Amino acid sequence: MWNKFLLLILALTTQSAFAWQAPTSCLEGQIKTVTLGKTEIERATYCTNTAGSELLSQNCTRNTECEALRSKETLERKNLRMTAVGTPGFHLCTDLKGEGQIIEFTVSDKKWVKLDRCLFSDGSFIDVGSLLENTYKD
Repeated sequence: MWNKFLLLILALTTQSAFAWQAPTSCLEGQIKTVTLGKTEIERATYCTNTAGSELLSQNCTRNTECEALRSKETLERKNLRMTAVGTPGFHLCTDLKGEGQIIEFTVSDKKWVKLDRCLFSDGSFIDVGSLLENTYKD
């Protein structure tokens, strides 16, 4: 019940400042990254939907000032870089002073899901698809 209340608060507070739809649940799980061939697994608490297609760090549910949710205030649509190398989402992440990562994380059934995320210096993160969609939403 407490999780449902927390998600309702998240949905209400982020709708006005950030049009992203709240994930269905927050959970403690694992995030796997590979850097220079070295695999690291960290325990983290994050919010996701059951399909694992959306991801948000839990610290953003308590703090709408987290860097992952401030992106819309930072850039305008015309600033999106399109190049032959890299994805638009990773370019946006870099422009916002984040670090683009390809990760795997566990969802409610303990299945590993692969997704791109943008990690910010305050430790907050958001999936790259949601970052793109909501930064450039009309």
